[in-house]
Amino acid sequence: MSPHEDERRGRFSASSGNGGLRASITRRSFLAAAGVSASLLAVGGVGALTAHGEMLRPPGGQDERALLAGCTHCGRCVSACRTKAIGVASISDGLLEARTPVMRYSLGFCDFCGDCAEACPTGALRAFDVEAAQAGDVSACCVGKAKLDRATCLAWTSSSCNLCHEECPYDAIALNADGMPIVDEALCNGCGVCEYVCPVLSLRSYIGGTARAIAVEPVRAKEGEVS
Repeated sequence: MSPHEDERRGRFSASSGNGGLRASITRRSFLAAAGVSASLLAVGGVGALTAHGEMLRPPGGQDERALLAGCTHCGRCVSACRTKAIGVASISDGLLEARTPVMRYSLGFCDFCGDCAEACPTGALRAFDVEAAQAGDVSACCVGKAKLDRATCLAWTSSSCNLCHEECPYDAIALNADGMPIVDEALCNGCGVCEYVCPVLSLRSYIGGTARAIAVEPVRAKEGEVS
């Protein structure tokens, strides 16, 4: 019997009298319930139970249902990430998603080393062919696809910045006939290098910019698939 079951049974036993069974609401359970209620109100009511948008998951975590069912919020994948690209979702992302792993390409990028999946104790992040993924085989693993915002991209609006093209390790950022960067989705595996090196946020933050000009959007695997 677990400690929680012992505690629960103890409360019921302590509140039973004259042969009648009645549950007492302890101060702890009241505060816990109040805390959950406050959290729900703070982030938008019952709708906060689900995500407001799709999460960009680490490699091997593209089956969202399997990830949510298996993740124990242990944080081992975060600790295992050698490029520090894995963070955790917050309660504002949804109560079910809170503390689950998400990619933070403002902090690092994915090199498909497989350490996160290997560290996962439940298989919520599924193992994949590391060698094939690192060679650029999108069928082996694909985190997402880069999307370029031409309205904020420096190359498309004002200067000759081509950092995303120069730094992409998979040649997924090509240049068109005018020398402007474009995404080749067939080659893009969502590694996030382009987003990580994009200078737009730092250059435009003083005028209210809040995002980079290129960002990786998630792809979802069919149930049972890695990507």
